[in-house]
Amino acid sequence: MSMVFVKPLFLRTVDRGPALLCFLFFLGSLFLLKPRIGGDGFSYYAWLRSAAFDHDFNFTNEYQQYNSEEYWTAEKETTATGLAANPFSIGPAILWAPWFFIAFILTLAFGPVFSLINNGYSFFYLIMIPLGSLFYGLLGALLLYQILKRYVHREVAVWSIVGTVFGSMLINYLFQEPASSHPLSFFTISLLYWYWLKTRMFEGPSQSFFGGMLAGLMCLVRWQHLIFVAPIAAVFLTKRRNVYHWLFFTFAFAMVTVWQMIAWKIVYGQFFYLPQGIGFFIPVVSVLTWLKQIPLLLFSPNHGLFYWSPFLLIGLLGFVFMLSRFREISLTCLFVFTLSCMVNSIVKEYYGGWGYGARRMIELLPFLCFGVAAFWESHPSLRRLMKPVTLGFIVWNVLLWLQYIGRQIDPAGALKFPGWITGQITGIRFIFQALGQSGLGSSLYYGFTGNTSYFFLGFALALIYTLTFVFLLSITAYLERNENYV
Repeated sequence: MSMVFVKPLFLRTVDRGPALLCFLFFLGSLFLLKPRIGGDGFSYYAWLRSAAFDHDFNFTNEYQQYNSEEYWTAEKETTATGLAANPFSIGPAILWAPWFFIAFILTLAFGPVFSLINNGYSFFYLIMIPLGSLFYGLLGALLLYQILKRYVHREVAVWSIVGTVFGSMLINYLFQEPASSHPLSFFTISLLYWYWLKTRMFEGPSQSFFGGMLAGLMCLVRWQHLIFVAPIAAVFLTKRRNVYHWLFFTFAFAMVTVWQMIAWKIVYGQFFYLPQGIGFFIPVVSVLTWLKQIPLLLFSPNHGLFYWSPFLLIGLLGFVFMLSRFREISLTCLFVFTLSCMVNSIVKEYYGGWGYGARRMIELLPFLCFGVAAFWESHPSLRRLMKPVTLGFIVWNVLLWLQYIGRQIDPAGALKFPGWITGQITGIRFIFQALGQSGLGSSLYYGFTGNTSYFFLGFALALIYTLTFVFLLSITAYLERNENYV
């Protein structure tokens, strides 16, 4: 009986893979998670803040009164309805809503003690929204682990995920710029495909209905995620051929995505609208123009996917390596990869503007991670190289990320050779900047510089992080006990 207290039930059913992932994310939350709602995330969050506090979708006060750091917004554009424009989707706001509610309750309870204003932008909101993104990012990694271990050894699965997360651009959007859509993309895509496999490709009408809702949520995060519905549609049309299941899926999908159209109607006056404008894209008829951008999207020093995150090339090789063993999955991954490249290259600014690496390609990480796992699994000699190679690429990526944090490289431009290579050595000094910008680090700093109340806020922060990741371990234990393999 004593062992029950030493090792609780939920820990006894968690294998070492998910435990390692939770531990790494937990350390990241303590020392790297930045309490920030900025950049594009400022406008994503405006949907939620305006609805909760102002009970409308008029973003004028968000853009003017609370935009002290002058984050990029569409504040100067007035729509046909007379409202301030917001070209960003509502999906992130929906996923952040539970974390917003927790922040609201915490601010009500402790705001008077620490002189915090309950306006949607005070301490607990700046903590809980980034923590929510990190939570979803980790949950996406745990779901991806559940997928991978169906096909490869558990050790290969966890090391592939660790490499994909910490050896790619995703690391920045988990810890440095968490209030963005990118961790939510990683989560919703992983969630949809995990459920698709768990239910044997939506074998019943109820599974098809719920799958349609998950697909709808995925597209609410970013509309271009519609391409990830294509493989599921292909199965419905070629293998299942059950029109009722397809109707259940489509109805549920429409039932969720219609809320984006309602939001566009309120703000722009139209149910179907392209907020970025036609000028944002290369004309579809100019095929050669946007096809020429695909190599740049992948290999350009200006935020090219493989130039900034070379570890992911292993995933592309893995698609080829697994053709003989997992032919159908390999072809699906290659199809999705090609489709994503085409969609992202049709945007004039293929590089995505300000950001770390090919941020818009984070949507491909669950598929590339499968390729990585297949590559290591393909031969025992490759598997022996897995850990040192993965760790080497992670170190390389973290050093580049530190240069980005310290603005030693241009966040909106290309990596300039050979300066960025030599910067991989000198950039290590920015680790202290990364630590100081974290929620815990900044709380301790303000505590030591005279405002002792921040010591208590820092303690509360560490407690919140700890409880969050213990909860995630419990979810992992549940998944372990209830996982059915196809």
